[in-house]
Amino acid sequence: MKKRLISILILLIISLISSPLFAYIESLPLLLEHIVKSNGNWNAVELEGTETKAASKDSKSELRLALARPGKICFDRKSTKAVKNGGRINDAFKGLDSYEKKLLKLMAYSSDKAELFSFFKSWGIDYNEVALGLLNGKPCFIIGAKEGEEAKPQIWFDKKNYHPVRLILNETTDGKISKIDIRLSGWEKPVGADLMPSRIEFYIDNMFVKHWEFSKLNPKLRDMSRFSL
Repeated sequence: MKKRLISILILLIISLISSPLFAYIESLPLLLEHIVKSNGNWNAVELEGTETKAASKDSKSELRLALARPGKICFDRKSTKAVKNGGRINDAFKGLDSYEKKLLKLMAYSSDKAELFSFFKSWGIDYNEVALGLLNGKPCFIIGAKEGEEAKPQIWFDKKNYHPVRLILNETTDGKISKIDIRLSGWEKPVGADLMPSRIEFYIDNMFVKHWEFSKLNPKLRDMSRFSL
C-alpha cells in the first residue's frame, strides 16, 4: 500500500512538472520578439464577414475589415462609410467604441514592438507582469496579470504561435467602468490562414454582447485606394 502511494505521488509530481504551466516563462523583451516575428508575415489583408449582437438574433450586419502596414485600418459596416485610424478620421470611426478601436490597432500593429509596448502602457497593462495560463485548454502567455486576476488589464498570447487570443480592458461604458473581455480565435486555416482571427467575441462584465465572424480572407490585398478618404 505504501509503495503504491509513493508511486502515485511520483507520477503526480512528474505530470505537474511536465504541465505547460510549469514551462519556462519568457522575459518580456524575448516574448515581444517572438510576437512581432510570428505576426509579421503579412503586408495587407482583407476580411469579410458579419457582426451579430446577442440582444437579437436578427441584429446582424455585414463587415469588411482591411489592414495594411504600417497601421492602416479600414472598417466597413453595411450602413456606414469606410473608416480608418490614420490621417483624417470621419464620423464613422469616431462612432466605434473605444475598445473596438484598441482591438483594431492591436491587429494592425501586431508586428511593431514599439507600438505594442506603447499600447501596453497606455491601456494600463502592467508589462512587468508575465505569467502563464490556459485558455480553452491551450497554454498562453499573459502580460499584465496572473491567471484568474481578471480585474486587471491584460493581454494573452498563444504560447505555440504567439497570436493574440485575449484582451481584457477596463473601459467606461454607460457612465461606469466595465470589464471588456475580447477573445480572438480561429487563426487556423482555411479562413484565418495563420494570419488573422476568423472569430472575435466581445464580453462586457462577463456578459456576451456580440461577435464578429469572418468567412473570407484575402491575404494579398493590393487595392490601397480604400485607405484614402
